[in-house]
Amino acid sequence: MNAKIGSGTIAVTSSLSLLERCLWGLSTVFTIALLVQLWREKLHVVYKYFFAYLIFDSLVTLSVAPLSPHSYAYGLIYIASKP
Repeated sequence: MNAKIGSGTIAVTSSLSLLERCLWGLSTVFTIALLVQLWREKLHVVYKYFFAYLIFDSLVTLSVAPLSPHSYAYGLIYIASKP
């Protein structure tokens, strides 16, 4: 897929590279591990807004994971989830 911008053409890949997908997956795994640890230590009561943010962020990440970063649905979810 190529995107024409001005007089030049830029090649656009339809998916993330393997390294980007691995880092994205690791970030999600560590976020979920942090959620579990906060819950186990009963710190979700003390840090309730942080805990809620981590849950929201994890849900957004998991909902866009199967989508192409260049898809319309991905863009809508991204825009709706950012303040």
